[in-house]
Amino acid sequence: MADVAEKTDASKEEVDAKVKADEPPADSAGDAKEESEGNADAKQENGTPSNLEQKIIRQIEYYFGDYNLPKDKFLQEEIKKDDGWVSLDTMLNFQRLKNLTTDKDVITGALLKSTAKLMEVSEDGSKLRRNPEKPLPELSDARKQEIISRSVYIKGFPKENTTLDMLLEFLKDFGKTDNVQMRNYHDKVEDKWKFKGSIFATFPSKEEAEAFIKLESVKHGDEELIRKWQADYLEEKKIEMKEGKRGKEKRKQNLKEAAGDDKDAEKNGDDKKDEEKEEKVEHVLGAVLVLKGLKETTKWTSIKDRLVELGGDVAFVDFSPGDPEAYARLKAAGSAKDVFAKMEGGKVEIDGTEVEARVLEGEEEVKYLDDQHEARKNLRSQFKRKGSQRGRGRGRGRGAKRGRF
Repeated sequence: MADVAEKTDASKEEVDAKVKADEPPADSAGDAKEESEGNADAKQENGTPSNLEQKIIRQIEYYFGDYNLPKDKFLQEEIKKDDGWVSLDTMLNFQRLKNLTTDKDVITGALLKSTAKLMEVSEDGSKLRRNPEKPLPELSDARKQEIISRSVYIKGFPKENTTLDMLLEFLKDFGKTDNVQMRNYHDKVEDKWKFKGSIFATFPSKEEAEAFIKLESVKHGDEELIRKWQADYLEEKKIEMKEGKRGKEKRKQNLKEAAGDDKDAEKNGDDKKDEEKEEKVEHVLGAVLVLKGLKETTKWTSIKDRLVELGGDVAFVDFSPGDPEAYARLKAAGSAKDVFAKMEGGKVEIDGTEVEARVLEGEEEVKYLDDQHEARKNLRSQFKRKGSQRGRGRGRGRGAKRGRF
């Protein structure tokens, strides 16, 4: 079973080194073709899975697999309700599976042909669950390191028009992979995520990963692929970041010395630039959701995670623990309505409680964003004043309070 995480960033890789697996957009045109051409043979009587069935098996075993299930909060909640069983109606809310087929008989028929035997199908064919005889391993730090120890960094794929299915089809020639993570970056100019041309591929064992690395040559088309251990790649990036930071600080110091090290003038100039930058701020409109009716024990992470499940790219959650109301600001203009549209009757369940939601609009939205901007501006000013005091050798003094942010 293999799947892909569409959104990653360098800092996350360096700090966490954790293979992230988000729900990626499927190649719907190609998958739709597979369904129309494959449904007939998907129900074949023999035990050999068709091409479509193989994709169904791979996708569902990914959802319930060792990589995704431990961190999939939605599925974790679902499997608690009915002794691990999850209805096919619920599973068909997962877009990638839905793009493969909506025929429940095809799905159950495919799972019955899986050699991994990871999944069970209920007698009436309406539900499925992970096989109780294959318990989920604990996602400990040791487990994470074990996963990284059999993961490979591969670079050299086309940056344009490369899809999940293309990568999986290519890697099939080199054996089985447990997980594939496409590495992406955010293009700020176009405001969208783009493929870097590199992936992390996790093999079933370290020996299989090593065999792939030791191959004399691996090409994608005419391009020779760069291959190295994921752990080595992450260590190299850490060193690059440290050296880059030291070089930047050195260049900054050289410029200061060349300018006579006029700290007061430099500080005043920086303050002026900050003020000019503040004056030019433009709000991202149509990106704020108001949530009411939260229970006292709800954490901001629960709010963020639920909105992410609905497709929201969350920038900030304005919320104090214990408050019944929260404001969630998304990154993209107009995206609040898209997330709201996925809620039934303007309501969403968070931590087992039904919460009312609405999109902040008009003057109310502008006022809220202005207030938030002013609060951030004041907070930065406070930090500048504290930094200036420390620079004069005064320190915080006894009894001084720390700011919490």
